Amino acid sequence: MEGAEGGEAVSRKVIVVGMNRPRLLKIISMVDDEVAGGNAPTGVEYVPCLAAMSSYEAENGDAVRYMSDFVFRDGSPMSSFFDDEAFRESLDTVVMVGYEWQENDKQLVEKYFESNLLSVTIVCVSPNPGFSSLGEEMSHFKNLSDDEKERHTTNHTMGPKKMKRFILDTTTPLQTTTEKKDSAEKDNAVESLDGEENEIEIDSPPDKPKEEEEVPPKKKIPVAIDHNATSFACRMCRTVLFGESHLADDHKKALHSLKRTPNRASGTVASCQSFFCDESVLEWLAPDGADVEGKLACPHCNFKLGHWNWSGAQCSCGTWVVPAIQIPMGKVDVILPPSERAKVSPIMIVAPKASYA
Repeated sequence: MEGAEGGEAVSRKVIVVGMNRPRLLKIISMVDDEVAGGNAPTGVEYVPCLAAMSSYEAENGDAVRYMSDFVFRDGSPMSSFFDDEAFRESLDTVVMVGYEWQENDKQLVEKYFESNLLSVTIVCVSPNPGFSSLGEEMSHFKNLSDDEKERHTTNHTMGPKKMKRFILDTTTPLQTTTEKKDSAEKDNAVESLDGEENEIEIDSPPDKPKEEEEVPPKKKIPVAIDHNATSFACRMCRTVLFGESHLADDHKKALHSLKRTPNRASGTVASCQSFFCDESVLEWLAPDGADVEGKLACPHCNFKLGHWNWSGAQCSCGTWVVPAIQIPMGKVDVILPPSERAKVSPIMIVAPKASYA
């Protein structure tokens, strides 16, 4: 919800941060719908942001997790917000949503805001009773029947609607404070309104239409792709689109043949005819704005690659994959890592092209 851009006075700002852009935007869209319907706190602006976590191996061999990035939803740095004194004063709460958060991530987010000299309340969604982590709850939710998912969705107890309810429940107490502050400001301004109205210049140029003020969306850029592992390139322009690490975990990668068979007569055709990716690739392969399903396209040449659907789809091998980010094998070229190229016939080697940037 862009309260400031819409012209509505906003006294309180809440950063809503997640680690999965498509899911975060879906949750924010649900919150916007509640605000538009009058079922959510007024006078509160929700600022969607994205965090990224990484890890490194310490001297004792333990993996040390750290926050590697924290940006606005379009990828722009937070400095434009943190350098604005009005924003700093109006920022009340940071709400962490999504199923990707781990046990100590809240402490990392707290340290980030402390390093920027911001004292704010930070709250993180918790797993439901009976689950040891958010990831465990998410895995359980994916394996539920359609009827069970519908029940949790209706009750706002799992999935995106749980996140929406958590945001609204967290920010509702801010409404009372906001209303009191707005009322006091209006009372103090009443005496000066008449004088200000008389000073308005009749010939002042009209406000610029909102459509002209909108900043063109940035080109989608894939995350770094490990070329020491198998990767996949657009069949049309040869741009590297995703790596083997982006294949969906819940669809067995062993079912996919990463080498081309000489011909169908050999009887060795792979049972899977499509690649299924995780949700992260939607950030650069799917057009913005779609809610539940849409097309996949190469960000470089706009070649149609496949289709995605939050409800899932069935692979030719019989596996039902949810959500389904499906790319037919014929749409991409397989790029073997250097270590594997010497083991295969030259006809099977695909020379890589640099990732789209």
